[in-house]
Amino acid sequence: MRTFPIPEEAPLSRTQRWANMLAVVTAVVGLAFGFFLKGQVVGGTVTFRDLAAGILARYPDGWLLDTAGDYVFRVRDPESPGFRTTLQVALESIGPDATARNILDALTLERAQTLAAYTVLRTIPDFVLPDGGQATRLEYTYVAAETDPFLESLPQVVYGVDVVTIKRGQAIIVTFRVEADRFDEEAWRLDQFLAALEF
Repeated sequence: MRTFPIPEEAPLSRTQRWANMLAVVTAVVGLAFGFFLKGQVVGGTVTFRDLAAGILARYPDGWLLDTAGDYVFRVRDPESPGFRTTLQVALESIGPDATARNILDALTLERAQTLAAYTVLRTIPDFVLPDGGQATRLEYTYVAAETDPFLESLPQVVYGVDVVTIKRGQAIIVTFRVEADRFDEEAWRLDQFLAALEF
């Protein structure tokens, strides 16, 4: 059997070594820039300011803003599959002896009559806001069904969180709602929203 010698590889020239290093550095810089751009798109926010209500908030860029309801404002993610992830801020005038728990009890009674399968999961009475303020946090679920009779869809289980704090004789109610299956991956949105909220 005849064997052939394996030719030895010629050492790389200085120019080839520099070209290889430049290619690696370019790839690393390109990946870092791509991650930076993705972070800007995912973490981009829009500022909402209501001077009359004394609210300044930052919500995710691209979300749909609504100020026409019985709340200061509401934003929804138009790209959410199924139930649209929602952030909302509402104000409610209260008496001098009212507590955050009173507000949440009233919300619970109202929702038990209007939301299908409304269930309170837990209440955190000593919830600490990012600015150090005290609040009460309520977590719940309910079933949302399509209200348009021409659009048939399966009911969706929604996970909701209300954070209520009292300032200047008003209850500030921050509400976050998301499809229950996506709560763990979307919960950071509420934390980010609360961290930037000023009232």
